[in-house]
Amino acid sequence: MQTTTESSHDQIRELLPGYALGILTPEEHALVTSHLATCTTCATELSRHRIAALALTLAAPEREPPSRLRSRLQRAVRSSSQPAVPSRAERWRSWLRQRAVLGWGLATVAVVAVIALAVWNVTLLHQLQRDEYRVVSGSVTAHVRYFPSDRVLVIDLRGLPDPPPGTVYQVWAIPSGTPVPMGTLPDSASRIALIGDPSQLGTLAITVEPGPLGSPQPTSAPLVTIDLRNQRGTTS
Repeated sequence: MQTTTESSHDQIRELLPGYALGILTPEEHALVTSHLATCTTCATELSRHRIAALALTLAAPEREPPSRLRSRLQRAVRSSSQPAVPSRAERWRSWLRQRAVLGWGLATVAVVAVIALAVWNVTLLHQLQRDEYRVVSGSVTAHVRYFPSDRVLVIDLRGLPDPPPGTVYQVWAIPSGTPVPMGTLPDSASRIALIGDPSQLGTLAITVEPGPLGSPQPTSAPLVTIDLRNQRGTTS
């Protein structure tokens, strides 16, 4: 039988993803904040949720919101003096809809910030402390950014042609000689977001593999490699 303390702890854990995304009500946010002050277990779990949210944010392409939609939302805010507070399920659906349809960054999304369209993931990229550099691999340029506080690595690629029909680009980490699959790039994608320390990831490589799932091990020579330890790039 669960004690009151265990029940409260489980309730907080259910709220942690929403806390990381900034979609809780003020009351829920205050409840979680108070609990985190004394619970290292939930604080650690929250860090994992924040890292996942940040990686998802940085993987989305940066773009401006449609001007007509921005104006429409601003008019709606001005015309409503006491907006209704949506349920948690509605807030989750709203957030997922934004990701699927608009591709907007999470940034510092709060209940009011969903409507405050000035906060975009480009702002997040500018404000976070990071290490960054550019690597040129033949015709491909890679802009590498590392966010040490969250152990998130973001790589923007320029000049990478579309893969042949029926194939995908697959990303590999090579920490010590053996390639480790890190996922495939969707069609026309030019940004890679990974969680990990560059010194541990070692070298990143991009190969052409059978689509749509890629391969457990590389079946072709790398088109591009990026030496994360020494900030160098090569191309085949």
